[in-house]
Amino acid sequence: MKIEGNTFVVTGGCGFIGSNLVKELVRKGAGEVRILDKELRDAPLGTALASGKVKLFKVDVTKAQEPLEPMKGAQGLFHMAVLPLGPSNQDLRLALDINVLGTFNVYDAALQGGVKRVVFSSASSVYGDTEATMDESHPFSTVNMYGANKATGELLLRAFGTHKGLQYVVLRYMTIAEAAQLVLQAGAIGEGGEIFVLDMGQPVRVLDLARELITLAGRVPDKDIKIAFTGLRPGEKLTEELALEGEDLLPTSHPKLRVLREPPPPEDVEQHIAMLSQRLPEMDAEAVKSELHKLAPECRFSQETAIP
Repeated sequence: MKIEGNTFVVTGGCGFIGSNLVKELVRKGAGEVRILDKELRDAPLGTALASGKVKLFKVDVTKAQEPLEPMKGAQGLFHMAVLPLGPSNQDLRLALDINVLGTFNVYDAALQGGVKRVVFSSASSVYGDTEATMDESHPFSTVNMYGANKATGELLLRAFGTHKGLQYVVLRYMTIAEAAQLVLQAGAIGEGGEIFVLDMGQPVRVLDLARELITLAGRVPDKDIKIAFTGLRPGEKLTEELALEGEDLLPTSHPKLRVLREPPPPEDVEQHIAMLSQRLPEMDAEAVKSELHKLAPECRFSQETAIP
């Protein structure tokens, strides 16, 4: 996907990763970058806004037609917008409305607007899309509601690609410093229909990291500084999973990106989304989980980690 001289849409472009992606697109010579966000903020965009190449569109993705106009004439869409789920936000119906139904509206607008390729960030944040709250480990696992939202977002994009011909690339990543660069790399090397995963190397236990930080500070773990095990908060989990059971990861031309391919999505996804949109106002948390499971059967929720 050529960047120089072309027009791109970035949803969530005022967030931390989204704004960095906007800056990279401007730096690499994009002709125009259109930001779609419900809350428009100039500060994260810095000099990119002063370039004259960035246009801001206040858009609510839950409104079916609102994302359409900015899509027209764009060569690429980077879908970065997300409503995070965590201990501070447990509104499952709102999350489903934005992360699933809103994502459907964004893809549909991209298709109607003639966008050539969609790049979907499938694990950009968990508790918030701001520099202050983002860390270096973002759960994707579908044992929590956030992971289930994002897995369903992937399913929708695969359905648009398989059944409607929308060219797409999905990227699952877990590091902030390289995020914007990797999003662009995935968009560039993808042939269409791939899910890219960042090769993170060997995992490090948080307990080991805590002990090392205490030691580096000249203290003795468990003597000078106690380590307390507080247990999981709602929505949290103990392990990180970038691939689901049965997904095979293969190497790519980029040393830090691996790729996986999945079987075709079911043909009735669009009908299910239409039904879900009608039922959403009356659904409780258990109904939300049930419908997500119907859309993506690999979604599974444990009592300990699922948001109540």
